[in-house]
Amino acid sequence: MKEYDGRDNWSYHQKAVALMKRYQLDPTPEHYSVFFQHVLGSDVDLSRAIMQRLHDQLPLDARFCTHLYRHYIFKPASLEVHARSVGATQESMNMMLDVIRTTLSGANEGTVDVHKKLASLLETEHTDVDEMVKSLADIMHEMKNYTDDLRQHLRESQHQVEALKHNLETISLESQRDFLTNVYNRKALDQKIQQLIAECSEHACSLSMLVIDIDHFKKFNDSHGHLIGDEVLKMIAKLLTDSVKGRDVVGRFGGEEFIILLPATSLGGAMVVAEHIRKTAAEKELRHRVTGASFGVVTISIGVAQYRFDGEDVSDWFARADEALYRSKNSGRNCVTQENITIEYPHTENR
Repeated sequence: MKEYDGRDNWSYHQKAVALMKRYQLDPTPEHYSVFFQHVLGSDVDLSRAIMQRLHDQLPLDARFCTHLYRHYIFKPASLEVHARSVGATQESMNMMLDVIRTTLSGANEGTVDVHKKLASLLETEHTDVDEMVKSLADIMHEMKNYTDDLRQHLRESQHQVEALKHNLETISLESQRDFLTNVYNRKALDQKIQQLIAECSEHACSLSMLVIDIDHFKKFNDSHGHLIGDEVLKMIAKLLTDSVKGRDVVGRFGGEEFIILLPATSLGGAMVVAEHIRKTAAEKELRHRVTGASFGVVTISIGVAQYRFDGEDVSDWFARADEALYRSKNSGRNCVTQENITIEYPHTENR
């Protein structure tokens, strides 16, 4: 496997972007990752798949790139790939800073040299005015060249640094997102939970959780195939994202199970949000994009629980919400159930 060479990171980035443009692909994190690893040569199998696709004269389209991303990049080893990608981008940022530093240093030395020439000119007695004017013009021209070069170098460096910064932000964001649904992944959810607990505790506001499960999803997958199942997951993820606001957090916990975190929302407020989501899902009929064939309605079941600000463990909070979801399933599915309340919540309802 080819190792990163920090000197070439910028060229790898440019080549990856050029390939996305050539094949008219949107500049998504998935597409960028595929082509960055391809031009880097870090995954022989991935590059071989791309070359075979081109040899067969088949389109290098978004669907194929998504397949490459899932098969070759988003796997346990991808954490190492991601770490190397972040490291490579950081190295490139450091390289660009070195370029800027060198440019400024060189310009400074050039300016000092020009100043010396100007001082020498002023200290020398000149009987030929024309010669003095010519010397002065030469010095000013030299100074202008230094200034123009400095501007150009800094302008180019600024563009490159901005592009690298965007790339680093994209890679960082990608590491927090579920590759299929683009909502937060399990690791990011754990971080968001701790963050919201601290914030809601500080501001004395409520914090609730919805645990959402797609009804009969395994049966749906077996009947219609995993590709259609993936579309269902995407549809539900979009529905959940469209149904929340502000600082609310949507994430995929695993399989067909999602979680929504609702800061500044009491149990009662969370029940209202959950019922709205359930009802919206039950009203959507899933159809094939090409044939228009109906796959029917996909329903969801939801469990709701409010965090207890008494130092309880997050796993206990989740267990209460999950137990409420279990009761929703046993009640016939397509319904919302709240946790069994055994204490009074001290935090006010803000929703």
